[in-house]
Amino acid sequence: MSGLVQERSSDQFARFAMVVDEKEPHSITEWHLDGIATPAEFATGRLSETEALETAKTRIEELVKDDKFSGAVLVTKNGKTIMSGAYGLADREKKIPNSLNTKFRIGSMNKMFTAVFDLADGAERKDQAERAFRKIYKRLPE
Repeated sequence: MSGLVQERSSDQFARFAMVVDEKEPHSITEWHLDGIATPAEFATGRLSETEALETAKTRIEELVKDDKFSGAVLVTKNGKTIMSGAYGLADREKKIPNSLNTKFRIGSMNKMFTAVFDLADGAERKDQAERAFRKIYKRLPE
């Protein structure tokens, strides 16, 4: 048996395949799950910049409404800000909203940054990203 699965609220797809024993109790004897490119029949068309920004804003607002996102968003193009906003609450108990100046405790988010940098094409890009990151976060040890 095989098929496609799509991650909830995402454009990530995977192909699964499994082999089931013919004899009762029909146990699964093999299981494979591999990430794949978006199949053509599920592909979304390319958006203009304006459409992409509007789509992003709409999605962010949906996530905020469903209490699934609280934070700040910054999108730049060629070094210029093309979208920014603060969403949700910085302090839920005191009902203090986030602002673009809210200082966030990023904790384990560093792992995500590291993973993204590690995936950058080649050591040079990683070095450039690390220098840019250190410029933003000046208190990081060398």
